[in-house]
Amino acid sequence: MTPVEVLPLKLTAKGTTFGQRFIPLTPEQTHLEKLWRQFLKETLGPELRQEEREALERVMKKFNGVTDQKVENPFFWESWGPTWAEYSRRNLNRGFLLLNRLAGITKDQRIISLGAGSGWQEVFLAQVLCPQGSVIGVDYSFHMIKQGILLAGKREVQNVCFTLAKVERIPLPEGMADLAISLHLLDLIPDVLKVLKEVKRVLRNTGRAGYFFVFPLSPGDRLPEKAAVWQTRLIESGLRPSHCFSLSGQNYKGRSIRLLGLTNPPLPALLPPKKRKAL
Repeated sequence: MTPVEVLPLKLTAKGTTFGQRFIPLTPEQTHLEKLWRQFLKETLGPELRQEEREALERVMKKFNGVTDQKVENPFFWESWGPTWAEYSRRNLNRGFLLLNRLAGITKDQRIISLGAGSGWQEVFLAQVLCPQGSVIGVDYSFHMIKQGILLAGKREVQNVCFTLAKVERIPLPEGMADLAISLHLLDLIPDVLKVLKEVKRVLRNTGRAGYFFVFPLSPGDRLPEKAAVWQTRLIESGLRPSHCFSLSGQNYKGRSIRLLGLTNPPLPALLPPKKRKAL
């Protein structure tokens, strides 16, 4: 398997470093991130205290893995759904920064979010980034989706909706979406090829339609080889090959992680500038 080129990224308060190239934030991106910080301040509660975090982690350890009892057990999410966004706010914040700087979201897009969780990000995307479009959040947990529904109602956002389903079988018609996004999910799916085929089915068959996936790597993963595996899966599913990027950071527990990103169309920030028409 041929290794795939992976572009290293670094996020800073003033812009994004792509390999050796630094691209500063545009005024619009700066404004959106200011609105995002205010949004989180208004909607999230205080960060969990140490004893609350430890209590949640003890409960999580009672379930064997992420793909069986924990995701199927309604008690877990009913009990902890309201606090999950506070627990994982680090991931939540980084996810939006990546979308804002790299995904090229426009005001009229129809977006499908796989693994929407508590819906904070989806509500903000619908309200601020694509107010003339719509956002559909898909998640397997009613208790998590309920958080997004409540938040959308509180902020009077009408162009976002949430669908209770597993991402292996998205209950939406063919060709209805411009962009499929997934943050911190695909690495947890046993049959990821099935999910990618579903993404292919629900995306519009146009050059504009695309995907934006980000997920953590395991400590022993070799980046180019891992990217090549995902490239093969994307092609087998019928999706266009991805442009790959990576970044290092910390997860919601404050532990170091490496993230792999897959995107197509290309990262807008790296496209050559448009030539100005002659007057």
